[in-house]
Amino acid sequence: LRRVVIPAAEWRNGDFSSASTKIYDPATGNADGTGRTPFPGNVIPANRLSPVAQSILAQIPLPNIPGAAFGQVNYELPSSEREKTTNAFNAKLNYNPTSSDQMSLRLSYQRPEIFVPGTFGELGGAGADFAGTGYQNTYSAALTWTRTLSQSLIMEWRAGYMKYHNEALSTGTGLDSSTAVGIPGANFDEFSSGISRITIQNGFTDPMVGFSPSLPWDRGEETFSVTGMLTKITGNHTLKVGTEVRHNEDFLLQIQDAGGVRGQFQFNGARTSIPTDGAATSGIANSFASFLLDAPSLVQRDIKALDRPGTKHWAVFAFVQDKWQVTPKLTVDLGLRWEYYTPLVGIEDQGGLSTYNPSNNTVEVAGYGSIPQNIGVESTWTNFAPRLGASYRFDEKTVLRAGFGTTIIPFPDNEYAFNF
Repeated sequence: LRRVVIPAAEWRNGDFSSASTKIYDPATGNADGTGRTPFPGNVIPANRLSPVAQSILAQIPLPNIPGAAFGQVNYELPSSEREKTTNAFNAKLNYNPTSSDQMSLRLSYQRPEIFVPGTFGELGGAGADFAGTGYQNTYSAALTWTRTLSQSLIMEWRAGYMKYHNEALSTGTGLDSSTAVGIPGANFDEFSSGISRITIQNGFTDPMVGFSPSLPWDRGEETFSVTGMLTKITGNHTLKVGTEVRHNEDFLLQIQDAGGVRGQFQFNGARTSIPTDGAATSGIANSFASFLLDAPSLVQRDIKALDRPGTKHWAVFAFVQDKWQVTPKLTVDLGLRWEYYTPLVGIEDQGGLSTYNPSNNTVEVAGYGSIPQNIGVESTWTNFAPRLGASYRFDEKTVLRAGFGTTIIPFPDNEYAFNF
């Protein structure tokens, strides 16, 4: 059930005679708001009403909750059912060609898809920031081969692959909704389609129309790896040595810092009030009057610079481990892991990464001029991580365990890739 606050019918044609605050003309007075004069009778002349506002209001239904006061919940969406469908499968094949060999192959797929209706259909709005459709295709596969070379020596190989693609599209995707209502330049490609975000403050449900600045988004990741390991049992030692090669590609196209790629307009009461009239400045009627007069308090937008922003890298790992049964009661695990990572580089050759150079106060962008793809980050070959574990069994009911280890975290978070 979705219940929201939308503009009252009496105000949509500029008649604020029923409002409890004065509506001041932003075309009068001084730049700081002083000296503005109220509209006679608190009515905005018809020739002053914004055609963009009128076009948007024509697509917003009238309140349907009788007796609701101004600023109270006055509209209930007749239906707001969400839908979720998930298709998935798993398949696995086991094959033992000889008594010493065990092989398996697994394939998995999953696609959840969610639909959230907009309060005002293709315009989203009124609390339906994420109105639209989101889906994620996920694929994974694994191949294993275990071979018993002798009674005390086992070889294992594993290969894995994982890929997902997650996309969220607003109900306005593919539509030139902003252009249609008279907002120029907002819809210039498929990614910027739909209505701009309109926020009317001081009491209306946010946004009045539009979507979250982060919509649409397109993200995904792809990883494959190959791992090999040998296990040797000798006396009271179980020795393991192994290595892994991994490649990862991670992209994220999501814009949300300045209102989104379609842009946003915010309206408050300051544009239709005077500094000394606090009631008007915080009044819900004044905020809506600013919208009708096309007098926003903030206008901003984001621009998409890349089609596939993201990073990719290679990694190589190796380890050695000894599980040593020192006595029937004491077991010690000794291990050493080594890790190597190539620096992150952008998926796109130009603009994939950037960094700030404080020495000359400039932003250096990968692929331009002499700036390398890895923006000067260097790899290290000395990522050694020791591991130590011990367990002591006092009796059949009591065991004491202790452990120590270090872990390499090469890319702590996205700040490595996207911020100084």
